[in-house]
Amino acid sequence: MLYNINMNTKRQFSKEHKRKLSEAQKGRKCSEETKKKISIALKGNTNGFKKGKSSWNKSKQLSLEHKKNLSLTHQGKKLSKEHKIKIGNAHRGMKRPIGTGYKISKALTGKKLSDSHRENISKALTGRKQTEEHIRNVSRALKGRVFSKERNLKISIANKGRIFSEEHRRKLSIAQKKRTDLKGKNHPNWKGGITSENSIQRTIFRQTIQKKVFERDNYTCQLCGQKGGKLQVDHIQEWAEYVELRFNIDNCRTICMSCHYFITFGKPMPKSIETWGHNFSQVEGGQHFYS
Repeated sequence: MLYNINMNTKRQFSKEHKRKLSEAQKGRKCSEETKKKISIALKGNTNGFKKGKSSWNKSKQLSLEHKKNLSLTHQGKKLSKEHKIKIGNAHRGMKRPIGTGYKISKALTGKKLSDSHRENISKALTGRKQTEEHIRNVSRALKGRVFSKERNLKISIANKGRIFSEEHRRKLSIAQKKRTDLKGKNHPNWKGGITSENSIQRTIFRQTIQKKVFERDNYTCQLCGQKGGKLQVDHIQEWAEYVELRFNIDNCRTICMSCHYFITFGKPMPKSIETWGHNFSQVEGGQHFYS
């Protein structure tokens, strides 16, 4: 038996009738045969949906009551994996109309997601590669946006202990080098140029002269003969008093942390102190790092 559905019928049902129909259909599953029959019955219908043409409800404004009812109807409803895949495929490549993104954002503002919901989102996004266009759009949307202290704290806690791959670090480094808007007064850590000239010169010294001193002395303490380990540069004529000799390599020598502590304070370094000063350590593989 084929279903004879008259789409022209404009019968108005009462709310009570609609509720009863809804309850009667709840949990009801149509067999493949029934679905096929409905599909055949709707073929050629002039009032129904036509492929390539806009649907009847496009740009139709739903009332708040209607939206609320739809929301309540879908609450607790679990979609099958197959259903989700079909929805995903249908939306792939679809462009949202202007203003939709803002409406979604506004609707989600202040909404707290459960831990299981967040975990599901995280799993769904794992390994997903975003297009260059998407990355650019996200970047534009976040430009000039200032996060609250609470949000910054949450991001900080979330990233604690997180280890980035070498490739990720390299990409971050390249991206930061290209940015010219985070220099000087434009940098979020800018405090009105309070860094002293002395601090600036020490930074320049470590970047330009310090390594040359270590290489000249073959990474060996010039007082006790220790090679490698925690090494520092000592200014023979003091840094504070002889400003003109600060960047003179002949006024510098390599010494170990313990020897530097002794000549600075006139006593051996206590065993309770694990590290002191700016150390330049030599490790296996020819790599170096400051501590």
